[in-house]
Amino acid sequence: MDPMTMMMLMKMAGQAMSLVGEYKEAKAQSRQLEYQAHVAQIDAQNIERAGNLEEGRVQTAARGMLARQVAIAAAAGRDISGGSPLALMEATEREFVMDEQIVNYNKNMAVGRKNAEAILAYGTSRSIMAAAKNKLMFGGLMAAGKQGEKSFPQTTKVTAETSETSGHLGSGPKQNYGPSPFARAGASDAHLRGVYGY
Repeated sequence: MDPMTMMMLMKMAGQAMSLVGEYKEAKAQSRQLEYQAHVAQIDAQNIERAGNLEEGRVQTAARGMLARQVAIAAAAGRDISGGSPLALMEATEREFVMDEQIVNYNKNMAVGRKNAEAILAYGTSRSIMAAAKNKLMFGGLMAAGKQGEKSFPQTTKVTAETSETSGHLGSGPKQNYGPSPFARAGASDAHLRGVYGY
């Protein structure tokens, strides 16, 4: 193998290793984002469970408070179907309903934020991997093409005799082709397959 081809193969191997290294780094970053997304989803589930428990606590407290008010009014011999006792129970119920709505709102907001974090992390992870795969594929092909252009210069020499009457190329131009670039490219293709066959 001539020195020029050897240098070209060594340079292409270095570029291939660099591309593979960048791909592995992108893959690690993608996995970290996927982990963050998974954690965010778990947080969202835990927040929803905690919110549901808090809503249940508020409802239980409301029922207990109303029951005590009824018991106090009944013990005092007061009519709970109207007047102050009924107004007091209605006010108590409205207060607890408001508390329940606040708990529910806060729960939904927190769950929504965590789900949004998960969606963003998953989307970023996929974008990083797609870009890394494209760079690995097309970057390697472009590097190989550029190295091929530098390492296999045009060696074709064409000499032609111009017709004295028409000024066109003669019927028998002499062509001198150098070593077949396809034969030389075969070695580099085999080398690339070895480099990229991970």
